[in-house]
Amino acid sequence: MKKQLSILSFIALGFVALTNSGCKKEKPDTDSPVVTVNGLKTCYLQKGRLYVDADATAMDVVDGTLKVTSSGGVAPSVVGTYTITYSATDLSGNTGTATRTVYVVDLEGSYTQVLNYRHYPQLYASDTSRFDEFLFLSVDMKGQLNFSLFGGHAGGAVYSYLSSGSSLDVPTQTVNCGAPLIDRTFSGSGAISNTNAPHTKITLNYTEVSDSTYHSRMVFVKD
Repeated sequence: MKKQLSILSFIALGFVALTNSGCKKEKPDTDSPVVTVNGLKTCYLQKGRLYVDADATAMDVVDGTLKVTSSGGVAPSVVGTYTITYSATDLSGNTGTATRTVYVVDLEGSYTQVLNYRHYPQLYASDTSRFDEFLFLSVDMKGQLNFSLFGGHAGGAVYSYLSSGSSLDVPTQTVNCGAPLIDRTFSGSGAISNTNAPHTKITLNYTEVSDSTYHSRMVFVKD
């Protein structure tokens, strides 16, 4: 009798195990695809230049590589801020997105200095020197803005970087320039009040370390 009960118990346990395994549900896929922007997420394009989008890729933990669609566009002939949105949807209906911001600006050309203050070592003093500056934006869309005659120094090709379309950062850099021709280290920051000609104004506050330390402020307007 005990043997018969043991066999029945074994069969019952097996049935329960099979039933439980049959009722076990797979965990639903709730993870959104990861969309990755190719290249720069923030770009700076000089007005009139050709814009070629680098697109994006998408990867899902369950479905693998997915097709990416994009919305939005860039009008290279119109100054403004443009947003391109990339999206991908997996087989479970989960959608992932990513964005790229493109600033179309009109900054290249000749600028006239309308204000120049230098102070050494303490107080601002008016500097009567005036000079024209030529600016050009790099073609790699990284936002590098180049000054051909920075601080009025011959051969003073100094670069800066645009930030959010309206701010400038002059990274610390040493340039052999000026009269006398010596190494001069520049650093500073600035702002652009209008990124569209003909009324673009750039204000720069910078430090020059050469034969001494000079703190300067320059204001330029586009011709």
